[in-house]
Order: sequence, then C-alpha cells, then structure tokens
Amino acid sequence: MLLHALADLRCPFLAGFLPKADAAHPSAVARQLLYINGGKEMAETQNAHRVRLALSFEEAIERTVHELAEQGFGVVTWVDLRDKLIERLGADVRSYVIMGVFDPELAQRALALTIDIGLVLPLNVIVYESEPGRSVVAALVPEAGFSVLGNDPELIKLARDAGSRLRLVVQALDSDNRTS
Repeated sequence: MLLHALADLRCPFLAGFLPKADAAHPSAVARQLLYINGGKEMAETQNAHRVRLALSFEEAIERTVHELAEQGFGVVTWVDLRDKLIERLGADVRSYVIMGVFDPELAQRALALTIDIGLVLPLNVIVYESEPGRSVVAALVPEAGFSVLGNDPELIKLARDAGSRLRLVVQALDSDNRTS
C-alpha cells in the first residue's frame, strides 16, 4: 500500500516497479525494451539494465566482477541473500547475490556535490540463478537512485556516466553470452 501511495506521488525511484493501468503511466512491462541477440536476451527498463546468461551462477559472478573491474568498479559490499535467508529464516531460495559496486573517483566527485551521496552509494548489481546453468545479472540505473538527491545537473551527469558504464558491463556480458 505504501509503495503504491509513493508511486502515485510519482516517486522516480519506484516508477518502474509498480505497474499502472492507465495510458499516462505505462506498466514496467510495457516500458521494457528487449534486445534479442542470437537467442539471448538483454533487457532494459527505466530503472535497470538486465541480461540473461547461459552461465552457471558462479560463472556469472566471475564474469560480472571482471566486467565491473573493466569499467572501473570494485565490489565493496557483498550480500549472499540465499545464505542470509537460510541462516535467519530457514528459507531455502535460489542462489542470489547483491553486490555493492563503487568507483572511488565517482564517489569523491559526488561527495563534493552532496553529503547525502551515501544514501545511493554503493551502486547495486545483482546476480541470481534463474534455473540450473542459467543466471541473470541486473544493475540499477544510477539516475533512478540519484533522483532522490535532487536535480543538480552535475550530479545527474555523474549518474549518467556511471549508468553508461554499468550498461557497458551488461552489454559485455551479453556479448560474451552470444559468443559462447
């Protein structure tokens, strides 16, 4: 209920997560752009870059960390959601990792613009097992998260830079996917 109320207030961060039925608010599914490359999918929504991979969960993590490093991002936080849910609730779910990724130069520039940058950094990238031998990698579009900090043009520029590099990560994974 609260999420729907926030979406009704046009909270930019929630815009793509909660479908709306009317034409003024197309659903997240309707906004989704799919690229079919050799039978493999790369998808983009307003809030995320996503790719389905013909890789095991472990291989997908390894490739993702490598591609993140190629774009200047390091993994600074790691949440193994499956392990945490088993530990805390006894719930056995699919393999699922949330990586907090960080570019120190971007962070320093953003911190000079707003002390509140820590509300949206590190940037989140997820990897999960979609079925045995197949995985999904998704990265939040930074503009979606940064929008909660206001409309500073320099901050928006930083978010777009980070977003374009995260998109390159997902595109590289998709490209590797097509050639394997």
